[in-house]
Amino acid sequence: MELLWRLRGWVRLRLTSADCTRRLREISREIRLEQIEFSDPLNVEFTVCRADAERIRVQSGDALVRVREGGMPAAAARLGKWRLLAAVVLLLGLLTLWLPKRVLFLRVEGNGGIPARLILEKAEESGVRFGAPGRSIRSEQVKNHLLWAIPELRWAGVNVEGCTAVITVAPREPEEQQEQELPGDIVAGVDAVVTEVIPAAGTAMTAPGQAVRAGQILISGTTDLGLCTRVDRAEGEVYGLTRRTVTVKMPGQTCLRQENGVVERKHSLRIGKKAVNFSNDSGILHGSCVKMRTVKYLTLPGGFALPVALVTDTCRLCEETAIPREIGEEDLAEQARRYVREQMTAGTILSEELHFEDGVLTAAFECRELIGVFRPGIYTEGDTNDRESGER
Repeated sequence: MELLWRLRGWVRLRLTSADCTRRLREISREIRLEQIEFSDPLNVEFTVCRADAERIRVQSGDALVRVREGGMPAAAARLGKWRLLAAVVLLLGLLTLWLPKRVLFLRVEGNGGIPARLILEKAEESGVRFGAPGRSIRSEQVKNHLLWAIPELRWAGVNVEGCTAVITVAPREPEEQQEQELPGDIVAGVDAVVTEVIPAAGTAMTAPGQAVRAGQILISGTTDLGLCTRVDRAEGEVYGLTRRTVTVKMPGQTCLRQENGVVERKHSLRIGKKAVNFSNDSGILHGSCVKMRTVKYLTLPGGFALPVALVTDTCRLCEETAIPREIGEEDLAEQARRYVREQMTAGTILSEELHFEDGVLTAAFECRELIGVFRPGIYTEGDTNDRESGER
């Protein structure tokens, strides 16, 4: 095959005709034919230039089919398909590297009666939006903005889990909403050493490094304005180092309930709110069986249910066995950690000291937690008097 055909491209054709020899003579008068092969008297294959293939006229009763193509145009077409596949694979690879670092889904948890749309709109103002980089989202910044923008929230936070940003909020209780405007102070909930003071309203009365007692004022609701004193609601956060001691004791044995293979069924007919029992005894003692109730209502054609039902109680009798329980130190420690986390409003355990003796664990935990709690203040009229008038 000549080099020109390879550059311009060639096509292998199959001609089906009642007189293949005559048709080949007619086609060869205008077009150059190569590699002619007869498979049978009615079918013949031949090769022509790609540009000449469009010039062949098909007569009535004949059929012309392309078997294969070759040359530079066909190679370019195949290469184009591979390029498209390579581009798709490359795009998928880039998306695999890019998508896990972006926020594609947003979810709101614990909003209660607060519309989720409102929370998402306010969170978007602080950078939590579709396509945002996960590393650019600052939980503290989002929390402060949500608490400022939505007064009905008591607490807020955001965590990025894969491609999902989970916005967790806690609405105020009705009593908290009523007391929201009451003046008061932020006081210490436990004995601690202050590590950070973030006042939002009021006057800070402590500094980092100071030891405080439970009930001591950390952020005062009174602000000295020079000529007068303003009484307001203190707001802010105070963190400190605390020490919590917990004693945990696990039971020495546990009860294991196993079925003994005895099954009893009791039937009754329920008509409205009344029941007709078909069994003589009233039942089995609590805890000695596994009970399952099946209720089948009488229905009319069309699915209308009547207030008449057949009730079947299936009781599988069980035997209780007391098994000595091996008390593990790690189990007791985990119970102690869980208890300490539940006692803290927000915080983390920094270190722990464990002492295990005779099935009793005495644990001491060093924690960093939120120690400031709000306490309504009791102020007299003199607290807001003009200083100049007071001097008079």
